Amino acid sequence: MEYKDGLPVLNFEELVSYIMEESQYPKTDIERILDLETEYMEKIGII
Repeated sequence: MEYKDGLPVLNFEELVSYIMEESQYPKTDIERILDLETEYMEKIGII
């Protein structure tokens, strides 16, 4: 497998299956908090 910047270089099908595998795992509390924080900042127009 080819790597660039420490990450595997994937074709479209490999990328889709990689994302599907990763999304099977529930988000951690920290990830959920960061998502909510980002959503809030977008709503109030900071980012």
